[in-house]
Amino acid sequence: MIKNNKSGFTLIETLVYLALLMLVLGGLLIVVYQVIESTARNQMKVDVGEEGLFLIQKIEWGMNGATAVSVPASTTLSITKSGLPPAQNPLLFTLSGQNLTLQRGTGSAVPLNSGSASVTSVVFTDIPAVQNTPEAVQATVTLKNQTYTQSFDTKVYLRK
Repeated sequence: MIKNNKSGFTLIETLVYLALLMLVLGGLLIVVYQVIESTARNQMKVDVGEEGLFLIQKIEWGMNGATAVSVPASTTLSITKSGLPPAQNPLLFTLSGQNLTLQRGTGSAVPLNSGSASVTSVVFTDIPAVQNTPEAVQATVTLKNQTYTQSFDTKVYLRK
């Protein structure tokens, strides 16, 4: 006599359950990968944004209390600032390779941006005084990392 034991799964049932499990795990893996990739992209944007804001704030700091400003080239800004020792005047902001550098007087130039983003372009524009509007300097800085590029700009008016 043959005994029919129906307490387990058949081979086909097991294969169907394994296929369904693989579909669920595959979908989950895709979602996790997209979340991680999105986080990395957002971090790159944040890095560029922080670098750009820092550079703009440093240029605005240089312009604060300036007694004389000149733009000898579109990538160079020279600032004579009151309150600094003569050896630290002028402040010289210059695009050097992939860095925005700051040179104080006769000292050596120091890069202002970190390695997380490179400066692709800097444009300084001297805007002369007109009627009731004082002289100003406009600065535009463009930064790039592996996949993200962003431009930052500021216009600073001189108070004499």
